[in-house]
Amino acid sequence: MKTIAFPVVAHIGTMDRSLKDKGSYEGACLSVSIHPGAWSSIARLGGDGFVLSRVDGEPVTFVNATRLSRDEKAAIVDWGKQEGLLVDREVYIASYYDIEDEATRKIECSTREEALAEVEDQPRKRVQGPKLVLGATEKLLTMSDQPISRHEISSDFAYDLVLLAYVEKNLRVDGVWWDETLNVETLSAPRGAIFQDRLDAFEKHPMDFSHMYEEDDLNDEELELGSAPTF
Repeated sequence: MKTIAFPVVAHIGTMDRSLKDKGSYEGACLSVSIHPGAWSSIARLGGDGFVLSRVDGEPVTFVNATRLSRDEKAAIVDWGKQEGLLVDREVYIASYYDIEDEATRKIECSTREEALAEVEDQPRKRVQGPKLVLGATEKLLTMSDQPISRHEISSDFAYDLVLLAYVEKNLRVDGVWWDETLNVETLSAPRGAIFQDRLDAFEKHPMDFSHMYEEDDLNDEELELGSAPTF
């Protein structure tokens, strides 16, 4: 699997896992980025956080989720089903064109009626189904720190959670990285997840990111990092 690595990464917020909200898109992992200014805006967080680097001086290494091949994705899904983490789920897919963002949006719904209601007032709408998509089991939700009430999470999210589980169990890397487009207006920015059992291999330095612009890259050699915040 293709990997991506950085000298340092940033985490905004506390390092105390007991204070971590359930339902994170990074599952039970520690969410990190190289654009803390962007994520501070997207998630409406403060500027206080941490810079993380490997104790051994090696780069922080992730599996690049956006560069996986079709065969690799299929193998991950098969593994997830064998491990009791994924099942097939029947849904109706409501889609519409988002004029503001100039993009097609899709919503997975349990019934046709629910799907029709989701796009009732939207332009260029369509409802398809029933179709089979990936569904998360209670086992996957529990190990990923997700509320059990979210058993109907989207198929994309279910896949991301099982990807984290697969990589953590089978590969020797620090986590998984989603190399998404940096565009704060559409709530998009590159992000990563570091496995909890890898955190002992890291130095964590408190840092104030409030001075950073949304486009600033933490690994830019010309970037001056702020001083440590007071907790």
